[in-house]
Amino acid sequence: MLSQIIGELDAMLDANIRLFSKLRDESQAEANSHKGAMESRHDTFKEEAQYAVDNYNGKISSAGKEKTLLAAAAAAGHDNNMFSLIVVSIGGTPRAMFMSPVLGGEKITIDGATVDIVTMSSPIGRELANASPGDEFVLNGKKFIVEKITKMI
Repeated sequence: MLSQIIGELDAMLDANIRLFSKLRDESQAEANSHKGAMESRHDTFKEEAQYAVDNYNGKISSAGKEKTLLAAAAAAGHDNNMFSLIVVSIGGTPRAMFMSPVLGGEKITIDGATVDIVTMSSPIGRELANASPGDEFVLNGKKFIVEKITKMI
C-alpha cells in the first residue's frame, strides 16, 4: 500500500511540475509580446510577465526537490510516524491523516476514504511525529485524541 501512496504523491508532484511549466511558458510568451519599460516607460507588462516566469521556475525547482526528498525519505528507515496512517478524533469526529515529507495540506484517497496529508513541519505534524495511540493534545483550541497509528514502513 505504501508504494501506491508514494506513487500517488509522486504523480501529484509531476502534475504540479506540468502545470507550473505550462504557466511559465504562457508567461514567457506574454513577456515576449511586450516592448517593456526600456522602450516604453508605460509598458511594464514585460517585466511583470518575466517576474511570473521566474516565480514558476522556482516552483518547478521546488517540486523537483520534493520528488527527490520523497524518494529518499521512502528509502530510509524512520523511528517516528513518517509514512504512517494516523486516525485522530477531533471533538469526537474521526479524521484520517497521512504523515509525509511533502505535499502537506493536500488530500489523497486511501481505500475509498479521504485522507489529509500532514508534514512534520506543520503544527499538527509536530504533535503527531512521535505520538502513540491514546495521546491527547490541544491545537487551535481543539482537542485531538490519537486513535490509531498504522506504520507503513
